[in-house]
Amino acid sequence: MKKHPLSLFLFFLTLSAWAQQDANSILSGVRTNFLKVKDYTADAEIKVDVDFVKIPIKKAKVYYKQPDKFRFKAEGFALLPKRGANLFTVNLINDNVTAIYIKQEVIGNITTDVIKVIPLDPNSDIILSTLWISRDYKVYKLESTTKNQGTFSAQFQYTNHPNNLPAQVEITFDIQKAEIPVGFTLDMESLNKKSQSKNTTGKATVKYSGYLVNTGLSDAVFK
Repeated sequence: MKKHPLSLFLFFLTLSAWAQQDANSILSGVRTNFLKVKDYTADAEIKVDVDFVKIPIKKAKVYYKQPDKFRFKAEGFALLPKRGANLFTVNLINDNVTAIYIKQEVIGNITTDVIKVIPLDPNSDIILSTLWISRDYKVYKLESTTKNQGTFSAQFQYTNHPNNLPAQVEITFDIQKAEIPVGFTLDMESLNKKSQSKNTTGKATVKYSGYLVNTGLSDAVFK
């Protein structure tokens, strides 16, 4: 049986529209989970792994408040990319994005939907992100390309927290474009020379505990 070219065109057009709608629906589910958490405070243990410099494990306090206030408070130094520390950014799950459904993929024993997200805000630092989202709308993996901080990726582990907050996040990032806190005393010129001949990828593992959620966190915490 011969198929009419117009029929094939309409079929693929419909399929494309369905995939687009499905991607938006999945992001909407993530957004709904996200909006349940108005604020939180948590304890964090940060382990940074960089080939050419030894960095001790740090303890930190983490503060978050909607829509985009985020603070790591740690004594001394904790090397993290600015975007990597605040992965649930509004830039990725608000309505001002183009979302494209790619495929299904299994991470561990979790079936996820892979979505590419392009922020439409010209001022967004994020150019393109790929999200691996489970059927209960938790992000298990993220890869982002940014204008100013290179490329970073993150993998999330969860326990049974009622607000679907992660127990651990493992972030891989470009060491030369990471956020360096004020007061960091390492010789950056020497560090940059070493990084030119070695792997410039760093890894940070952040373990969270002691979440306090929706306590009415003051804006003063972020000043």
